[in-house]
Amino acid sequence: MHIQCPRLPKLTQLQSRFAASLGASLLLIAIYFVLSSPRLAYAQELGSPSDAGQDTRPWLAERGPDDESTSSRPAWDGGPPIDPWDEELGAYVEDFGLPPTEEVLINDQAEHEVPCTRCGAKPEDVASEQAEEGKSELRKRQGTQALQDLPGNNSPGRSNITGGEIQRWIFSREDVNGPAGDAGSGLPGGFVDFEDQSTTYEERERHRKLREEEERRVKSKSKRQNQKTVYVAINTCSQPTWSGNGEQPDSPAQLTLFVSSSSAQVGAPNAPSDQIQVPLHEGFARINVTARGDVYIAIRSPTLGNGWRGSWTYSVAASIDNYYYAANDGLPPLYLVDTDTESALLVTDNLTQADAGSDEFNQWMDIRPLPFTVFAQGNNTRNNIAGMRLSYCGLTESADLQASQTNPDDASAPIQMSMVARGLGYKPKQQFVIRGLNGSSTYQAILAMYGNSSTIGDGVVGGGGKVWTATNFTTKSDGNCALLYNLTFCSSTAYSVPSNPFTFPNTTSLSTFYDTYAQDLYTNFSLSLQLIPCNTSSTARYSLSKTCDDCSRAYKEWLCAVTIPRCEDFSSPLPYLQSRNVAQAFIANDSFLPEAVLQQNYNPMWDAPSLSGASQQVLGGTFASNRSRNSRIDEEVRPGPYKELLPCEDLCFDLVRSCPSALGFACPAPGRGLEAGYGKRSEGVGVRCSFAGAVYQVAAAGRVGVGLRMVVGGLVLALSWILT
Repeated sequence: MHIQCPRLPKLTQLQSRFAASLGASLLLIAIYFVLSSPRLAYAQELGSPSDAGQDTRPWLAERGPDDESTSSRPAWDGGPPIDPWDEELGAYVEDFGLPPTEEVLINDQAEHEVPCTRCGAKPEDVASEQAEEGKSELRKRQGTQALQDLPGNNSPGRSNITGGEIQRWIFSREDVNGPAGDAGSGLPGGFVDFEDQSTTYEERERHRKLREEEERRVKSKSKRQNQKTVYVAINTCSQPTWSGNGEQPDSPAQLTLFVSSSSAQVGAPNAPSDQIQVPLHEGFARINVTARGDVYIAIRSPTLGNGWRGSWTYSVAASIDNYYYAANDGLPPLYLVDTDTESALLVTDNLTQADAGSDEFNQWMDIRPLPFTVFAQGNNTRNNIAGMRLSYCGLTESADLQASQTNPDDASAPIQMSMVARGLGYKPKQQFVIRGLNGSSTYQAILAMYGNSSTIGDGVVGGGGKVWTATNFTTKSDGNCALLYNLTFCSSTAYSVPSNPFTFPNTTSLSTFYDTYAQDLYTNFSLSLQLIPCNTSSTARYSLSKTCDDCSRAYKEWLCAVTIPRCEDFSSPLPYLQSRNVAQAFIANDSFLPEAVLQQNYNPMWDAPSLSGASQQVLGGTFASNRSRNSRIDEEVRPGPYKELLPCEDLCFDLVRSCPSALGFACPAPGRGLEAGYGKRSEGVGVRCSFAGAVYQVAAAGRVGVGLRMVVGGLVLALSWILT
C-alpha cells in the first residue's frame, strides 16, 4: 500500500526571509552570551591545563565550604601567582593577584552573615563597623607589603632608603575624612605667591580667574562624589655622595614618587590603573588625587651607579588642605642689589602694592616672624646641594649658610634679615645681607618661605616650607668698594661705595662719613629753598605742575647720588663705567697701573666738538679719570683706582624740571660733560646707570637683567658737579 507523506506548505518569499533572519538572530544571541561570560573568558585565558575548570577569582565566584586547597586560593592569600595581562582587553587587570577591595570584603561579609550580632544597631553604625572590619582584614591579608602609616594630616613621615628599593606608605581613610589642618594666621593682604612678571597684568588676572574656576569645579565634583583632594609632597633630605675617581659628574639620581587611591600595590610592576608617578626634580615632587578611602604612596630609589655610595633620606607628607612642601621653578623673586669682597645685599620682589601709611603696608613692615629665609652656597661646594635645590629639607641640612628666624637682625649672623621699603616703588620687601663670603667668588642664594610663612612643622598646612630657584652672584675682587645700606638720611642708598679699610676700618664709620656730608649739604639747600614763595596761589608759584616738595625730593635724590657714588672694581671690563683715580696706587699692594695702560687713547665724550688734539687724549691725562666725583673722597677715604657706575641722565632732567630756575640748576649738554657725568638707561641686560632702588635681576642660570618695574628714584648730577 503506498502511503504518501503530507507535503509541508510552501512558504512565501516574505516568510522565507523572516525565518532566515530569525535563525541568524538566535545564533548571534547565543554566541554573544557565550563570549561575554567573564568566567568562561578567564578560564580560557588564565587557567592552565591542570587547573581547567577552577576559578582563579574565588571572591567573585561561589565557593564550597571545604574548598581550601592552595591551588584555588588567590595569590594574595598564599595561592599561585596570576598573570595580570588580559589578552582580550589588551591591558593589565589591576586586581589580579591583589587583595580584594574593601567594598568586596564588606559585600562578601554581608552575604555570609550568620545570625544577627548587631540587632538593634543603627544602619550607619553597622556599615561603619563593617568597613572597619574590612579594612582590618585588608591590612592583615597584605602580609608582606610592609605599609608604613603616615603620622597624620600635614604630618610627614621620614625614612632612609637604599639603592634599588621601594617603600610604601598609607594615608588612612580616617585622615582623608578627618578635620582640616591649622593654616596659621597667614600673611597680610592674603599674599600667596609673587606675581609672574613674564606676562602682562591682564594675562595674569585671566589665568588667575581660570585657575580659581577650575579649583571650584574640582571641589564641586569631589563634593558630589563624596571625595576629597589629597595633596602628597616629598622632599629629599640627604642623598648619596660621590666617592669615585675624578670630579663628580652630576648630581645623584632622583627618587620617584607613586600615588594611588585604589591599591596598595602602588609602584609595583602590576601597578593599579589610577597610579600616578612623578620623578623628583632637585629633591622635590608633588601629586594630588581624589579619594574617599585610604591613599597609598610609594617611593622608589634608583640603583646606585659606579662611584656613588650611601643612601637617600626623604620626608613625605599627605594633606587634605594643601601641599606640605612646595617649590617654584620659575624666575626667582630675589634680586641682587650689590656686593663687595665679603658680603652681598639682596631683596625680594614687592610683597604688596599697598601704599605707605595704610594698614596693610604697616602690617608688612612690622611682621614677625619674617616670612622668608635664604640659603647660600658657594660655587666650590655646589655639589653638596646639587639635586636638592628645590628641597627645603635638603637645604636645611646641607646648605653652607642659612638665616635664623629666631634672631634675624643679629649683626654677627652669617645672614641678616629685615623688612625695608626702599626702591621698586617704595613697597615692602624683605632684605638679606649675606656675610663671610670670599672675594671674586660665585655663590647661589636660594629664597625660601619659612614653613607657611607664619608657622612651621607637623600639623601645619604648608608647614614644610617653600623654595624658589637660585639667584647667582659674584663678589667683587679689588677690596676698595664697600657695601652700604640702611643709611639715616640717604635712606634709598644701598650699594657699594668707594672705600679704604685702612682709613675707614668698618662700614659704620664709612656710612657716617658719606651720610653726614650729604645731610649737611641738604641743610644749606633747605635754607635757599625757603626764599622761594612755595605756599602761595597757583598763579604766583614758580610752576603750575611742580611744587617745592617736588624740588626737595629731586634735590635729595641728586645729592645722595653725587656725594655717594656707586663703586665697581677697576678690573671690570664694562664699557659704560667711568674710571677714577687711575694715577693713584692700589690699596691692596701699593702698585700702580702700568704706563702702557695710562697711555692708552681715551675719549670720554665722543659727541664733543672736534678740536685739535682731541683724538690724542690718553687715560692717564684725562681730568675725569684722575679724581673722584667729589674731592672729599680723595682727601679722606683715598680709595685708589676704581670705576663708577654713573647716575642716570634723566634724573638730572627731573631736577631741573622740578626746581625753580632761581636756584640755578642746569644739566650739561652732550659733548660738553654729559657723557662723563651721566649714564643712559637701558631696557636690555644689566644696570647701565645708577638710580635709587636699582637691582640686578639674576635668573637661575646666571642671566642678568634689570627689572623693568623699577620706579625712578633720583641720582642726578647738576652742571656744577660735572667733572670733565
